[in-house]
Amino acid sequence: MVGECENSCSYGAFKAEKLVTIHMREIDIENTHKLVLMDGITVLKNPNEIMDYI
Repeated sequence: MVGECENSCSYGAFKAEKLVTIHMREIDIENTHKLVLMDGITVLKNPNEIMDYI
């Protein structure tokens, strides 16, 4: 599946088997906590959990 995404993105946003480090801003963390409290919203703890929803 990664190959399909990598081939489909003309911006080069997907790179197979490459480690990416992200830094969350305080506002992003606060907004994530707010989303957790909203009805009808599911916040995933791990990207692999998405397979349970598609």
